[in-house]
Amino acid sequence: MQTLKNKAFRVSVQLNALVRKLLALARGGFKWVILIAF
Repeated sequence: MQTLKNKAFRVSVQLNALVRKLLALARGGFKWVILIAF
């Protein structure tokens, strides 16, 4: 059970880091994202 908790915690930390990276990218190049997306 403890290992499962540790795994979930690690995954959530990785997701948090990924979200922060995406937010930073969105802030830095939002116009480019729009141009590429559409």
